[in-house]
Amino acid sequence: MKIMSMIQMAGLLMVFLGDKIFALFGMSYVPSWYANVQKHGMQLAIFVYLLLPNMLSKYLVTGAFEISLDGEIIFSKIETGRLPQFGDLVTPLVNAGLKQASY
Repeated sequence: MKIMSMIQMAGLLMVFLGDKIFALFGMSYVPSWYANVQKHGMQLAIFVYLLLPNMLSKYLVTGAFEISLDGEIIFSKIETGRLPQFGDLVTPLVNAGLKQASY
């Protein structure tokens, strides 16, 4: 999402500053790809500001929560539909050879 924010900020700068943005970065010429940005500006804006964040958010918000030990999953919220409780974690850890502290 940080990269997405940077892309959106760059898009805003290109819209408001136009060709002058390249001078800010010390470039004395306008790159050839910028002509396509100007030509298809509305379509690019719709994609960058509306569609792309919507597509990326589906990958970020999954609700996944898994705990693994030595590469083996000992608890999965995806499978159980809930967060772990104490007993859900103690039993697999003891079975794996971890000793429970006694006070």
